[in-house]
Amino acid sequence: SADDIVNTSERMETMIGEILDSSRSNATDLSYVPALFDLSITLATIVALNNEIAEKKSVQIVCDCPSTLEVLADEDRLIEAIDNLLNNAIKFSSSGSDVFLSAKQEDSCFKISVRDWGQGIVDEELKTVFDRFQDASAKPTGGETSFGLGLGIVKTIAERYGGNVLAQS
Repeated sequence: SADDIVNTSERMETMIGEILDSSRSNATDLSYVPALFDLSITLATIVALNNEIAEKKSVQIVCDCPSTLEVLADEDRLIEAIDNLLNNAIKFSSSGSDVFLSAKQEDSCFKISVRDWGQGIVDEELKTVFDRFQDASAKPTGGETSFGLGLGIVKTIAERYGGNVLAQS
């Protein structure tokens, strides 16, 4: 049917995008163009971009951040990382649940958190969840496809620019 064709093409587009992102984030010349910007506005944009996916699953995105949060960072890379985290949280959340996105200033750094009430990650997988091509035992709740690249991209971006990532379950 036409819906099947559209769904398949969307999955393929996502897969190709993740492979390209993975290749780009592995490159030694990963560009980093820091600029001062308001992270609160950027987060609102990321939420808006993910709302359609969330609404299809009856998942609500709740954003908790200051009205302004000026940061010096590469906005494009930050969008890439946060979008991966948020999309992953939606993908593994059950219908009717909430996904929380928060940001705050901590000393000279900023902290971004994505929290969901999904299936969770078993303890032995927590150590490798940010490694590339990890096939977790938890599966997406709405039949979405997962290639095990997104969280690896997040880790690469965070570490490349002096940050870190942490998963808790």
